[in-house]
Amino acid sequence: LNVDADLQISKRKGRGNTILRRYMLPTGAPGEDRLGSVQQEPDLATADVSSPPSKKQKAVVISPDANNSGSRATDECVLNMGNERFTVPEVLFNPSVVGLEQKGISEAVQSSIELLDPDLHSLMYSTIVPVGGNAKMPGFGERLHQEVRGIAPTDFEVFMSEPEIADQSAWRGGVRLFKSGLLDPHIVTKQEYEEKGHALCRSRFKEVESILHHKRAGAKAFPKR
Repeated sequence: LNVDADLQISKRKGRGNTILRRYMLPTGAPGEDRLGSVQQEPDLATADVSSPPSKKQKAVVISPDANNSGSRATDECVLNMGNERFTVPEVLFNPSVVGLEQKGISEAVQSSIELLDPDLHSLMYSTIVPVGGNAKMPGFGERLHQEVRGIAPTDFEVFMSEPEIADQSAWRGGVRLFKSGLLDPHIVTKQEYEEKGHALCRSRFKEVESILHHKRAGAKAFPKR
């Protein structure tokens, strides 16, 4: 949450650097973890971090060979990760650090809410749900709440719920929407598209907004799981 403080920590050597991690990149060898892993080593806290964190080093690991007849040495790249662990995610909140002249995620939340009917603003600020893989980063929800609270009207409550399966929530919501039947009249089949083209898509899709509008009378609720 405090980038300047974390930058100072990432410059330390020894046990004072609680940010440094070493990632063992996947080797592609049969039976190896294709996603890589965090290297667990007892001397990590005493590692020299004076070199660029992105510098690749070599480690030797022992793994069974393809014939299970013994062991073999495998070269594996080790990637030191220091301040990259928080400076890269920082771009989401502050794009200007990499020269992008655009809003950060907090301002994007504010702009999205302001596009709605003013009567809904208070409700929207109190029902923010971060989803996607980025929402699983440690401190992401707390940082987002802190920044949105700072730019939201003072008389509005800002509440943020963090789903346990944030990386699947958007997909699950889409499944529930599809199963609700609200979009059935607006689905364009492959055969219809081949016959009438994108003009049919535009005519049907433009009605979806009114179907899903919050203030529409008698809107059908999503079924509970």
